Amino acid sequence: VLARLGEYASARAIDAEFDRLYLEVDRLTVQRKLKDAGRFVFIQQQKGDSSYLKYIEPSLQMVRAACVRRAQDETLGPLGQWLDQVLV
Repeated sequence: VLARLGEYASARAIDAEFDRLYLEVDRLTVQRKLKDAGRFVFIQQQKGDSSYLKYIEPSLQMVRAACVRRAQDETLGPLGQWLDQVLV
């Protein structure tokens, strides 16, 4: 992912903005993957289809990885700490 992001930044001539772009990708990852995890539970509870439950853990692992990378971020850092407490 990081290599592809670097290629994109180079192609768009935004190499100087790479760190900001990477932060936005991590924020987007957290938002989308938390939404996915919630949707998987909704599908199971409302439709009785538990086939998506196996994707919750990988989704939450992506969220946690982004939060670890951004431990110093004012939003993702505390979120990562909170997730470490509740997702034991």
